[in-house]
Amino acid sequence: MVEITEIHSPELLDAWLEEQSTELRREFSANIVTRMALRSLPAYWSWSLSQTSDQSVIATLRVLRCALASLVAGRSQSAEITVATTRAAEHCSKSADEAFQAFLDHSGNAKDAADAASGVRYAAHSAIDFAFFKDAIAIASKVDGHETAAWKAIRSDCRALEGSGELAFGPLWPDPGAPSYHNWTRIKEIATAPEWAFWIDWYEDLLAGNPMNWETLEQVALIPSDVWDEGPVAVAEKIADIEIEAAKRATPNAEEIRISEHGLYEVVPRSDLPSKTLKDANQRIGDIIQQIRGVQHLNQFAALGAEADLLRDYLDRYSDNPLRLYEVCHKAARHVQLGMNNGSLPEDDNLIIDVIGDLQNTSDDIYNFDREVSATIDARAKRRYGALDADQKVQIGAFVEAVADRSEDNLALELREDWRVVEADELPSEEVSESRYRLGSRLTRIVSRGRQMLRDIRDALNLVEDVGSKVVFYWTILKLLIGFLF
Repeated sequence: MVEITEIHSPELLDAWLEEQSTELRREFSANIVTRMALRSLPAYWSWSLSQTSDQSVIATLRVLRCALASLVAGRSQSAEITVATTRAAEHCSKSADEAFQAFLDHSGNAKDAADAASGVRYAAHSAIDFAFFKDAIAIASKVDGHETAAWKAIRSDCRALEGSGELAFGPLWPDPGAPSYHNWTRIKEIATAPEWAFWIDWYEDLLAGNPMNWETLEQVALIPSDVWDEGPVAVAEKIADIEIEAAKRATPNAEEIRISEHGLYEVVPRSDLPSKTLKDANQRIGDIIQQIRGVQHLNQFAALGAEADLLRDYLDRYSDNPLRLYEVCHKAARHVQLGMNNGSLPEDDNLIIDVIGDLQNTSDDIYNFDREVSATIDARAKRRYGALDADQKVQIGAFVEAVADRSEDNLALELREDWRVVEADELPSEEVSESRYRLGSRLTRIVSRGRQMLRDIRDALNLVEDVGSKVVFYWTILKLLIGFLF
């Protein structure tokens, strides 16, 4: 029996895999070989991007396509993925051959690049046909000549597989300071155009062991070969289309974005709430406002005045929009509870308890009887957002303003209101999340729907004058805003 601590050669790894069941052997070998190839990928990627010909860019795409397809094939054995991975491996072989020829022509570190591309190709073959496993191991285990680090990472993968049968979310290297990091740093310095953003994010996630959206990756793997041959902009546009559609599914917002009769963006609420329930919600909110107005002159209830103003503003603006009524009731109830907690409102007071109860009952009724609202609230609860830096806020803010300038008054006002909340990012996190979700959901649909109008918007964004694809640029910005993993 081979112990994992003993694995330091292709033969011993193969012997360890032989001890697994037939099903696990195929799955384990596909995952191990693919991750080995992914560790060496920067050696090729860095070398290829440093070349000056247009063909070197296409060659880079071929290898990236093959690496991604290999990763997907390790989890999916569908006929479509098998065909796509086979084609990707065939195209990748061209890149490997070109790198090897460059090595023969004495072109710098082309030998490492050729080995890395060959490793990716064999990993793809191995993911769909175990007969290629030993060839893949022999090549991919040599990462920039650092075989010791490579085998340490392989043993780490074996332990993860033996323990849980799942290593898709494990960091690519078990220790920091991996041998390939110097190449990765150089890649990020070179590949700064928007059309490379997907690939940079994808590899960063691999390095960190972040969760993958396998449905999206599978669709990327299935992009036709002729699109890959067009170059990085065409591929990035197709990937953006895939991600945007995934984002739309993941961010329902109980509304429709459309073009008004004036040629501007407008929003129309979408609801299946019974009219009686909507009428009751409006009446109950009105009663709460009246109840607060009757006591807000008393010192102990003065803090309720702001909530009455908030409720009245929403009732005046959104009486026909169940989602916004749900939000204001939920928000006001939360504010009143915070007032009780911080001492600005009395605890255990019957009026306060009644106000909170009526607000919660109203929001619960809307949630329970409107599927559009409940789908939105449930989806919003799943979003996780990263912090935006100053440059990102400038880009997003410019985009929001450009869209608002081309929107009907109500939508323009809401876009700007939500952006002020997101930009400040000082309010309670739930309120920031609410505004960020709504803003991201709307802008995603605008990018998806209004490509003709986006050509007008670019005039307000001098930042994008030189990029190959405006849609890709906009989507790269929006992914930062909405917290992308769909």
